[in-house]
Amino acid sequence: MPTDEGSPFTWESMAPAGPWDEARVVELLRKVGRGDPDFDVENEDVLEVLRGYFNDPELTNDPAHAQVGRLEGKSIAFVFAQVAPKSGWSRITYMGLAPEWRGRGLGKWVHRRGFELMRRQGGKLYHGGTLEQNAGMRALFLSHGCAEFRRLEEWVCAL
Repeated sequence: MPTDEGSPFTWESMAPAGPWDEARVVELLRKVGRGDPDFDVENEDVLEVLRGYFNDPELTNDPAHAQVGRLEGKSIAFVFAQVAPKSGWSRITYMGLAPEWRGRGLGKWVHRRGFELMRRQGGKLYHGGTLEQNAGMRALFLSHGCAEFRRLEEWVCAL
């Protein structure tokens, strides 16, 4: 996995390690999640989604690994990476970039920051995923040498 050396971003962690408390991160998630085909920030309880990220007992949950990317004095990116300490299995639980900053090659730096956060936690195997219609994320996987492992179908039923 490539490093984030040379990144144009500065990164700040969630509290208590950094200045970003839960309320500020929720507002940022609402911004960076706009247009994400797998995160409906208008209709989901973003606070509950954020809290849910930290509830898996098998994964690390240190807020220091939930980080905000700042560029040109603006908070425009978010990444949270987690690792299963027993196996080294790793994931980027969520990453996003504000819509007005997309299409400028900045997503690769957010992805690479996720790699760095996984490394710092002892991650050994990255397992990522996205929806088929998320062309930007699929391009990032390919550009960083990630190999497609499996395609999944999602089925829903209105009750």
